[in-house]
Amino acid sequence: MRLDLSTDLSLVPGDRVQLQQVLTNLIINGVDEMRPLDDRPRELGIESAREARAVVVQVQDPGTGLDPGANGPYL
Repeated sequence: MRLDLSTDLSLVPGDRVQLQQVLTNLIINGVDEMRPLDDRPRELGIESAREARAVVVQVQDPGTGLDPGANGPYL
C-alpha cells in the first residue's frame, strides 16, 4: 500500500459513516482487482489533496480497469 495523504485538508461535510463506507468499498475493490495479478506489482495507492475548495481522494490499483466501450451506469 502506498499512501500520499495531505495534511492540510479542510473538513468535508457529509455523513461520516457513508464516506467511510465509500472509501472502504474502493479499497476492497482495488484489493480484489489485484488478487489475480502475477505480471506486475500489486500496489494499492491512496492519495488525498486539496484542490480549490474541494478535497480529492484517489484510490488506484494496477488492475485491468473498466472497458471503455462498456455502457454501464457508471461510465
